Amino acid sequence: MKTPRGRSEVTKEWVEHMLTEFESRNNLGSKVTLQSWDIGDATNKGDGYSGDLVKLEAKGTVQCTGKAQHEKEYHHILKFMSPEPFMHEMLKRFHTYGNESKIYSSIIEDLNKFQADHSDNQFPINIPKHIYSKDTNKEQILVMENMKILDYDNNPKKNGLGLEEAKLALEQLARLHGVSYTYHTKNDFLTKYPNFKRGKMHQMMAMGQDGIIDMVIEFLKTQDEHEDLLKKVIASKPHTVKKMNDAFNERNGQVYCLNHGDPWNNNILIKQSANAKEEKVVFVDWEFAHWNTSSYDLNYFLAGATTPELRKNHLDDLLQHYYSHFTRVTNTLGSPVPGWGFEQLSAEFDAVSAWGFGKSLTFSMILSEAIKDWKLANHELPSAIATFLMKGIAKVLMPLFIKPSMMEMMKKGKKKKLSDPVLKELKTNSNKDLNVRFLDCILEADQKGIFDI
Repeated sequence: MKTPRGRSEVTKEWVEHMLTEFESRNNLGSKVTLQSWDIGDATNKGDGYSGDLVKLEAKGTVQCTGKAQHEKEYHHILKFMSPEPFMHEMLKRFHTYGNESKIYSSIIEDLNKFQADHSDNQFPINIPKHIYSKDTNKEQILVMENMKILDYDNNPKKNGLGLEEAKLALEQLARLHGVSYTYHTKNDFLTKYPNFKRGKMHQMMAMGQDGIIDMVIEFLKTQDEHEDLLKKVIASKPHTVKKMNDAFNERNGQVYCLNHGDPWNNNILIKQSANAKEEKVVFVDWEFAHWNTSSYDLNYFLAGATTPELRKNHLDDLLQHYYSHFTRVTNTLGSPVPGWGFEQLSAEFDAVSAWGFGKSLTFSMILSEAIKDWKLANHELPSAIATFLMKGIAKVLMPLFIKPSMMEMMKKGKKKKLSDPVLKELKTNSNKDLNVRFLDCILEADQKGIFDI
């Protein structure tokens, strides 16, 4: 049966086919007949997803060979790749969508089986259940369990995670990093999953750092009490941009492991009423998962899921918490990192922190009123003929667009589209929350010496 490209192509017949395939994984010969079904938005505007996330609610009758017929409710999330031809072609070329499907369908299952065999299941990596996926040249879809039905939800973007919530999230990151690191020492993760090597998609994420510093300079021009800092940032701009780029490309870490790749607030679900035996944190949206040093995820997480105030008061405590859990995982699984103490982790974290500063400024923009209603994903599907023509053009032009010079130009253009309305808002001081967060991130960076020459 043809896989839908987007929400407008989801049919009752396809939903029955998908659920029948899901039920047949455990009970061969199962058949699902729908009684009712409905789809709707799974996220709010401007939440930053590259595809269309659709909520599916369904009720059906399940028939199993040798078992009594029974009714069942389904609460799932459907993730479609962006229908925009260039974005679609780029995500396919960089394997991001296929990699995410593998995370849900096999990789986390492999890692969890490995840790269960070696630790009596002490360190399970918690993600939504995989329901169904398709990743071919012409068809892409991912269906997963809707965790919000199980009382998981995001913290408000404005607030970020509190101290205890941040520690719980770091425990999950420590499991992911520690289990995948140990798995790799015994099974060679990258031989089995070669598409998870860091590539051009991740290089794109490091581009446009000079635009970030330009934004800092323009903002500081409106802050009379920080005139000396403005002069310092202007004088050090080339050095700071180089620091940020060098930090992103840092390769001296001892711990290489599977990184989530995008562990910010909106990709972290917290169990609102968990008992002692339940997992309290779930990471979602794994399309940028890749093999990297642990300090990449740590900087990204702290920049995108915590506030400058929390980092100022508790950074060492949070890193210590992560370190203690990571080493417990690797020691229990039989592959402690040789000579890797907390001092080494701190040094590796600091080596990447200039890039983390750029991410913290980017994530501060979620407080902007100017961009809160952006609809970042276009959910309207073009006609079949238009799709065929546009994809053909995209395939021809994509090799040009992924050249470093062109990617830099595209990244700058996208950042300018984002930064111009935010900068206008910052300079008029019309959004106190945004101004305070943006300035706090700059002062945090100055305290770390990021603007020092």
